[in-house]
Amino acid sequence: KIPRLVCSPQSWYFWSWNPHDDTLRMTLLYTPATRFFRGFHDQKYQDWGEHTIRYAIFGHQGDFKKTDHLAKRFNQRIRSFYIRNDLSSVSKEDISLFRVSNEQLGILAVKKPEDQDGILIRVYERYGKSLDADVIFNSEIQSVKEVNGLEEFQSDIKFSDNKFSIKMEANEIRSYIVEMKDSKKAYHLKQEPLKLDYNHRLIGDKDKKEVIFPAKLTPARLDSGLKTYILAVDKELNALQCKGQKISIPEGYNTLSFLIASKEDCVASFKWLNDKKIQIKEEKHHVSAMSEFIGQWDTRIWKRKPKRHLKYKRDYIWLNKCTGVKPGYIKRDRLEWFATHTYKMGKVQPYHYGYVFTIDLEIPKDAKSLILPEDSRIYIMAITASLQEIKIENNQILRDKYDF
Repeated sequence: KIPRLVCSPQSWYFWSWNPHDDTLRMTLLYTPATRFFRGFHDQKYQDWGEHTIRYAIFGHQGDFKKTDHLAKRFNQRIRSFYIRNDLSSVSKEDISLFRVSNEQLGILAVKKPEDQDGILIRVYERYGKSLDADVIFNSEIQSVKEVNGLEEFQSDIKFSDNKFSIKMEANEIRSYIVEMKDSKKAYHLKQEPLKLDYNHRLIGDKDKKEVIFPAKLTPARLDSGLKTYILAVDKELNALQCKGQKISIPEGYNTLSFLIASKEDCVASFKWLNDKKIQIKEEKHHVSAMSEFIGQWDTRIWKRKPKRHLKYKRDYIWLNKCTGVKPGYIKRDRLEWFATHTYKMGKVQPYHYGYVFTIDLEIPKDAKSLILPEDSRIYIMAITASLQEIKIENNQILRDKYDF
């Protein structure tokens, strides 16, 4: 007997015709033929550019019931993170957030809810039949409520200590928001916003020519995980244009976090000084432009500037030629917040997004002050000092890889 096959492409809709029952064929790339005077001529070039295609084939006995998790593992690969803290006294079981008692219950998502506290978990039935299962957490539960796909409340769920039970019908999907008893204690972070001598107006109304970010869109408080930035949105001056200023470092913290942006891509240089005003360390960080694209797909280059075909008054008559491809890219600075439109010289620029980024600097031992970059293209909107007792660093690139 030929074992059954599961074919799992990653985010790719493939089409094929199987000429024989014992043949599995997959078309990875198919570009339609076009005729010059039949319209849609641009489709001849629609696949120009770089493609990344991953697919896997798994041979198995029986039906699909034991294979869906393999496809999900292939499409959503496990990511590892480095936790900078002493966890030698904690068992592996204690580190796990939760577990399920029945493998028939699948996990679709674990995330923060959009507008409330807690942990949202989305589950589904895997085998096409009803099930009973327990969801068991590593600490005591305070509340459990079922929500719909929009995270709207449906009902309260009974629980006992650190677990609650689920009954589901075949192929059903459900979502729950769980709050833990010790969540407030676990998420406390010692932090302090720094007072800055602002010298520039970056946030405001469009009647000011130097303003870029609309005041009506910019929040006065911006939460970044456990860290909080306080912005001077309603002040006349609300940004610090970097000109080599020196700032003092408050005692009792090990991290300075910057809410930062620049007029154009550049490299910022930060210099740490000790109590004798002697430089003990210099570090450089890339800062992306606040009003340019942070990522772009491969872009086709046309011989003539694309425009509506005037003769036929139809968009799909495309008598143009593709002469090349501008490579795609993605910037890897940590994006913290964006505005859906910006101002330029007192005029609204719809769909010209504005971006603000985060830079975290570890405070060196014996450092008492910091010299900011001497670069007037760079603006700092807020600085927060914090005591980071646990730091998590990703071991893989989590974004698209366009440049390597």
